Amino acid sequence: MIVRSGFYFDVSRTFRTVLLVAIAIAFCLTAQAHADEPSRPEYVGSETCAACHTDAVDDWQGSHHDLAWTLPSAETVVGQFDGRAFTHQGKTYRFTTRDGQYFIDTDDANGGMQRYEIIGVAGIEPLQQYIIETEPGRLQSFDVVWDVDGQRWFHLYPDQVLAPGDGMHWTGPYKNWNARCAACHATGFEKNFSAQTKQYQSRQAEIGVGCEACHGPAQAHVEWASTGTSFKSADWHGVNEIGLTINLTRGRGTEAELLGYLANTEQRLGPLNDAETQIQQCAGCHARREAFDDGNPAPGTPFHDAYRLSNLREGLYHADGQILTGHSCSQRCTQMMLSAPIATTPIPRS
Repeated sequence: MIVRSGFYFDVSRTFRTVLLVAIAIAFCLTAQAHADEPSRPEYVGSETCAACHTDAVDDWQGSHHDLAWTLPSAETVVGQFDGRAFTHQGKTYRFTTRDGQYFIDTDDANGGMQRYEIIGVAGIEPLQQYIIETEPGRLQSFDVVWDVDGQRWFHLYPDQVLAPGDGMHWTGPYKNWNARCAACHATGFEKNFSAQTKQYQSRQAEIGVGCEACHGPAQAHVEWASTGTSFKSADWHGVNEIGLTINLTRGRGTEAELLGYLANTEQRLGPLNDAETQIQQCAGCHARREAFDDGNPAPGTPFHDAYRLSNLREGLYHADGQILTGHSCSQRCTQMMLSAPIATTPIPRS
């Protein structure tokens, strides 16, 4: 406090007042700036795409992409849950059904035996794997899987003894579906892991690799299709002239644009041929790589902005470039994906 000629001047109060006014002004300016930002397109679902792209959706339905992650039902489960048992390394697993639900009797994280309900199905061939929820929100991929061709149960790691507490045990972190698998088996997947509670609150636009997993969230594209010439791509963040974050065109020799995001800013890489565009988009799942962030960048993000590619080196690849079978889920999944046909055509079912 400063006293001058019979009155005082409260420096601390004045400083606080000025500071509060400055904060209020900054908040208003920030809010206005955010209000003026282009909107990020949302996912609309493959059903919406089917309204216009009938032929493409017909090709997609029943494909490896469509069946990458499904809910268990008589139509999606191909493994035999008829009460049969499978024994491996001294442990016996049993597969049963009751009232339309599917169950596996197996060892739990503490070494005891427990019956778990199957809450998800991964893939269709050459093997089918099953997803178990061990606690609310935490999904695990079970590593006794169904051999579609051989019509038998088998263990993915037949030569290993994986005890509870081992990171490679089916209840361990390396078999966690939320962190290790879901991003490439879903559309618009968000991991949402809390380091404080050690829990997942994952969500996705849809399970399975839908239209928007490769073509990007289509809200702006739907507006473009409905408004025609009045569509303004500048109103949307990171979309091209038809409202998509990536434009995959048909035919050889044509050009497409790959739009990317880097530090929340739009990055235009310029015209790229179809082959390069598709490689950068598909490699996010169909390559051996490590993610820089959460492992699920927006479709159209340049590959090398989101991943570090595992280069050719001993122990990772065969001499001809094929991926060596390793211990991680991603390695085995990638090997299966690369050995399978591109998942845009239906899989014949007997």
